[in-house]
Amino acid sequence: MAHCGLFVPAKACKLGMVDAIFARIGSGDIIAKNQSTFMTEMIEVANILNNSSKKSFIIFDELGR
Repeated sequence: MAHCGLFVPAKACKLGMVDAIFARIGSGDIIAKNQSTFMTEMIEVANILNNSSKKSFIIFDELGR
C-alpha cells in the first residue's frame, strides 16, 4: 500500500526497494487478432511475469474474472 502512496494502517512500516512496477488493469478483446478478452489478459499477464523479478511490484485487477 505504501508503494502506491496509500495510507498504511500500522504503527510502523518498513519498505523494500522495488526494481519495476507492473500493472494489468482492464482489457478487452482484440477482434483483428481473433483474441478473446481472457486470451488478451493471459498474454498481458505472461508478459508481466516474464519481465518481472522477485523485487518487482505487480498489480493485477480482477485477474481471470
